[in-house]
This record gives sequence, C-alpha cells and structure tokens, in this order.
Amino acid sequence: MAHTDEIPRSSKCRLLRVDRKWLTYGQNDATGEQALETVPRQAVVSIYLGTRRCDMATTATQVVLDTPAAEFRLPATDGKNYALDDVAGEKGTVVVFICNHCPYVKAVIDRMVSDARVLMSESIGFAAICSNDAASYPEDSFENMKRFAKAHDFPFPYLHDETQTVARAYGAVCTPDFFGYNADRKLKYRGRLDEGRTTPPRAGAPRELVEAMRAIATTGLAPADQKASIGCSIKWKDE
Repeated sequence: MAHTDEIPRSSKCRLLRVDRKWLTYGQNDATGEQALETVPRQAVVSIYLGTRRCDMATTATQVVLDTPAAEFRLPATDGKNYALDDVAGEKGTVVVFICNHCPYVKAVIDRMVSDARVLMSESIGFAAICSNDAASYPEDSFENMKRFAKAHDFPFPYLHDETQTVARAYGAVCTPDFFGYNADRKLKYRGRLDEGRTTPPRAGAPRELVEAMRAIATTGLAPADQKASIGCSIKWKDE
C-alpha cells in the first residue's frame, strides 16, 4: 500500500500526501461532485464530511497473475446459493466486487451489466459480490442488494459476502474491483471496466474488460497493459 499522510483542514476538505505528493480533496454537498487531482496506484484516500464518511479513490492493488480463483459459496439476491463452480464459464470467469452506494459503481453499473451480457453470451461466467459492512453502510444491506440488482436487471448472480472472508481471499480493496480468470481459473486480468470513472468514457473508448476477457478466452494471453480499477474502498467491519 502506498504511504499516505492525512492532515485535516476542515469538515469539507482534507489535505493529503500520497507518495510524497500533496493533494486536496473536497465534495460539494449540493451537487455531490468530488474533486481530487491525482491518485497514485495503490493509494487510499479517505475524508470525512461532517458526520458522513466518504471513502473515495481507492485504487486496486496489484495481485499476482496466475493466482487461482478462491472457492466460495454465498447467498445471492435471487434466493439461491452459488459456489465458484456455479458461476464459472467454460472460457473464463469474471468476479467483480461492487456495492450499492458507491458513486463509482453507480456510474459504471449499466455499462458493466451490458458488458457482462456480452461476455456471458460468449461462455465467460460473471458474478458480482458485495462485501461491505452493512451495519455501518445500510444502503449495502442484503435487502438493498436485491433492490439494486432488480433496478439494473442483473443477468448474473449478485452475492452477499457478509463475513467478508471472500473479499479478503481475493485481495479485493475497492468497488468496483475486477478479477478476470481463464478457463483454468487462473487470474489473468486485474484491470478496470473501461476508462470511465464517475463520468462516461469518451466515445469509442476501448471496452477494456470485454477486450481483455475475449483475448484470454481465445489466445490464453492477457493484455500487458492493465490499468487498475478505482473506486470506493471496501467497508471492512474492523475499520
């Protein structure tokens, strides 16, 4: 994890030093817009706005490629329980950690659902997992997961990792956080959905997750240039 120092300046803004760079971060309560200049890879930035905590701009840490997918069995919003065997695809599998409240997830969710449909039609499995502490973040409760999945017409299982053991087993740190596996369930992709963050990607921008998983499915080779996903930190119960 990158070294981060934090010095409170006010309830609306904090000054942070991340890898020897000072950054300012603030949020407009009226519009919900965030302002942050730059976040180095593997940096975690947290602020507090009054009594409302907003953990933003956590970048996915590097995980060793070829790491095998961790086994799990979790309840889903459709009333069923799913194991890794149930969601894995013949040509590969994507496991993504998301939640309901994060603005980064909300910004990409419809594009993610669309790309998941494409991948699933090409024999690549897809599953989403929410591991956030619902006691501290009620919007991420299991009941609200059901509403979120229905509102966005999820074609894949949305799983509840209440104990957070699955998130820890995978090394997940942010939402959204993508793990792309080949047919042998070895990690090949640890990148992002596309270049969009809280705003849409530019017209014609690469569909990075789709293109990476297609390459892995057809050639077995992962893209050399994998840009890390960025989003809200996973809300751990012990933090």
